Amino acid sequence: MKSVNLKTFAIGFVLFTLSCSGPSTNSSDGSQGNSKEEIAKFENYSPFPNATSVRLFVQSETFDEGGIDGLRDARGRLLTSKETELLKSAFSKKTVIRPPAEGYVDTACAFVPRHVFRFFDKRNKRLGDALVCFECYEVELQPPGALAEVSFPKQGQSFLKVDYSILETLLREMKVPTYADQ
Repeated sequence: MKSVNLKTFAIGFVLFTLSCSGPSTNSSDGSQGNSKEEIAKFENYSPFPNATSVRLFVQSETFDEGGIDGLRDARGRLLTSKETELLKSAFSKKTVIRPPAEGYVDTACAFVPRHVFRFFDKRNKRLGDALVCFECYEVELQPPGALAEVSFPKQGQSFLKVDYSILETLLREMKVPTYADQ
């Protein structure tokens, strides 16, 4: 008797689930007609396009207000050209075509960047920094660039999108901890 009831429940659940998802059709703008999901386009983006070299600075614990105490290596580590290309591939520009119908979900977490990618030009002039926090998965550009990460983007808004799996891969290959699991 239990197996019949479970089977009947499973069939009913599947039919109910299928009936809730209506047909989706593509409209002329490439969006899904009845989709409730966000629709966005992505483009390559370089936060500091004139950079010719990048150094990684890692905090052993946390930043102080001046951002200098606790550095594991005050000179930083110069990234190879392969590592720099991998780093650059982690950044993109995301433009929201249509926000999700249900809105965005955000979680609160303190921004404690322990990794700083510092970008330099061919004369070794500092162009800016990408501060990375692997605890809350946020990046801050300093000085602020044209794009920033946004928690609740509006339709048509462009913002910085970061692929943290690429950054984690880069750090793992460099044998640098993320501190997120500690």
